[in-house]
Amino acid sequence: MERLKRIRVVLIDDHTIFREGMISLFQAIHDIDIVGEAADGAEGIDLIERERPDVALLDINMPGLNGIDAGRIIIDRFPRVSVVILTAYDYVQYVREVVRMGAKGYLLKTASVDEIAAGIRKAHTGEPVLDPSITKQLFEAFGTQGTAQFSRITPRELEVLALIADGLSNAVISERLFITQKTVETHIGSILSKLGASNRTEAVRTASELGLVAGERLR
Repeated sequence: MERLKRIRVVLIDDHTIFREGMISLFQAIHDIDIVGEAADGAEGIDLIERERPDVALLDINMPGLNGIDAGRIIIDRFPRVSVVILTAYDYVQYVREVVRMGAKGYLLKTASVDEIAAGIRKAHTGEPVLDPSITKQLFEAFGTQGTAQFSRITPRELEVLALIADGLSNAVISERLFITQKTVETHIGSILSKLGASNRTEAVRTASELGLVAGERLR
């Protein structure tokens, strides 16, 4: 019987005690290995260069190269590595930036080890991951109208919407998200329908008004 391939993960966080605790807890997880740890973004990028993991868990607030800037570099240089932010900060603006840069997930350190493990598994398969409490924060930030419309938009559609707002073509979005152009078109059609928009520009404008994307990204 073929042995199940374990998901290889690197942990990038400046808190030594947190890293040690995570490594200890994940020893009991049968399908995930933490194969390396780093204390800042630059060190983490070097670690990824050596280990070539499946998933990178990054904190946001770190000395030197922070998690968001490091995440952008990792996504650009190592497109097969799924980036997941694991942080104590539940700020909506951070979530938006993480989605725009192409990360696969945003989890909070208050999550249980089982919840984090589940997020790693989803990210490894390309499925977006968003901490439930973050969803609540987004709903509160967008208000009643935003809540109604955002609740119908899936995490993957939110990724596509953020990339549309950055002015990327369907072909580039397809490459960035590792999906076919036909799938991109399907997502865009769904987004237009859910936002009541007739074209991409109108969708981005509506999304900006709801707070789904930043207004300054509009072309």
